Amino acid sequence: MNIHLGLLSVGLLAFACSQTKTIEIPEAKKSQDSNPAVVDADSPKQTEPKDDSTSDQDPNETTQEGGGTTPVIPVVPVVYAEFPGAHAAVASLQTFYDPATGLWSSGWWGSANTLTSVIDYMELSGSREFLNVVDTTFEKNKSANFVNEFYDDTAWWGLAWLRAYDLTKQQKYLDMAKATADAMMNTGWDETCGGGIYWKTDKASKNAVENELYIKLAAGLHNRIPGDTKYLANAVKTWKWFLASGLINSSNLINDALVKSTCKNNGDLTWSYNQGIILGALTELYRATQDMTYLTKAKELALASTKSLVVSGNILKERNDPGCGTCMGDERLFKGAYVRNLRELNDVLKDASFETYLATNAKTAWDKARSNDLIGFRWEGPFDSYDAQRQTSAVDLFNSRLKNKFSTNLALSKPTVASGSCAATEAGAQAVDGSAKTKWCAMIATGGTGAMLDIDLGAEKALKSIRILHAGAGGEALLWNTAAYEVLTGNASSGPFTEAVKVTGNKSSATYHELTGKARFIRLHISNGGADSVARIYEVNVE
Repeated sequence: MNIHLGLLSVGLLAFACSQTKTIEIPEAKKSQDSNPAVVDADSPKQTEPKDDSTSDQDPNETTQEGGGTTPVIPVVPVVYAEFPGAHAAVASLQTFYDPATGLWSSGWWGSANTLTSVIDYMELSGSREFLNVVDTTFEKNKSANFVNEFYDDTAWWGLAWLRAYDLTKQQKYLDMAKATADAMMNTGWDETCGGGIYWKTDKASKNAVENELYIKLAAGLHNRIPGDTKYLANAVKTWKWFLASGLINSSNLINDALVKSTCKNNGDLTWSYNQGIILGALTELYRATQDMTYLTKAKELALASTKSLVVSGNILKERNDPGCGTCMGDERLFKGAYVRNLRELNDVLKDASFETYLATNAKTAWDKARSNDLIGFRWEGPFDSYDAQRQTSAVDLFNSRLKNKFSTNLALSKPTVASGSCAATEAGAQAVDGSAKTKWCAMIATGGTGAMLDIDLGAEKALKSIRILHAGAGGEALLWNTAAYEVLTGNASSGPFTEAVKVTGNKSSATYHELTGKARFIRLHISNGGADSVARIYEVNVE
């Protein structure tokens, strides 16, 4: 529930600055002249996203109280040294995260995909600011070993923990990935239809998705466990069954499932994620064996799907695209799984056509399907709506554009001086501790000079860039992102300082700016905080 700023109480302001973060589905379409809104601290957290896709309202308009429509806020440009999509989108994705459950509002298996997209972002960018969500998600949900009645759900989680192991090298994540793979093979496989793993524990059908995921998971485990033979044998066994099962049709596209009574391809929709997962699975098998036949088959399948599942301009569409609209929330995740696995394949293939395909989709989605940092379902545009599923798919897509890792953070753990803080646990040091779990929070008085944070780099340093994480990156409402600020540089704490960056009208959860020259001190001056006049900075990264 939202309340108008005029009703904001002192108690709610104190809550807004506390370390306990409020999670709110973001206001992506807010009128410029409507009253700003803040999160009601007593509003319950949504655990499942509202399906807003059936609305007849023009996606370029938003409804006012009492009726009528107003246009979407214009997108505010942000300057990035490279394509900005992944940095901005992953930060705003955190507004859908609930640390109390360790899940995003994308649901159970959806949260496994969301977690994977966040981990991939950290691995590809060099950032580690969202490590806290990896550990929180694991610890909050580990009691059942991430196993439920759906074998594909189990596999999605297994793959997420495999990626967490890659990122952190913590054994607990690898052990959990092994537990999920063992549960699938030990209870899900039988010789009906010649083999294969069932989709669900009721053993009613054998589908493509869980078998593709298992191949990828088992081969991935082999690639990370020295001396393994079991997981590789099971991965190869499952692939041989899959290849002979008939699930791959004559167009080199993969249908949904087998008909149990006949063991024949059911001819159902060729969902994008089924076309994608197998690419990652075969890539893992190639890494395990160096057998080029796996890459050759993967390329054949990728060529078929990149030519078939597209709209004008070679932009990926979901096979059920005409129904979305009224599609399930699950379907909004499928394209993300597709491009994630195509990226993994092309990391090995280095195929120029696939690289162009991913680049074209990313640029088009950013240019045509975006409202601030939020990305809609149809990447060819226009922006329709937002939820954690749409945003997860966008992060997966934009991750393919990450080509340069962040270098050493010059501001990490350096001394800070702040003009004030909301609480002792929200001091300036929390903006340079390397984690988006903590923040610097400061009140901005009406008519005052704003809030100030000085960072002492310890010595004069050559500067390349500055990246700032705002409220959304810490899981708070996007309306609380810093609206206006300046970045200044100098060589003495007393000044003088030179303005390097000036931003007004910001709505992004992560902003990135190029810097030049040398300086010892970085000053962040916030003249206009969030919609409630509070400054919230989760991290400042200086290169």
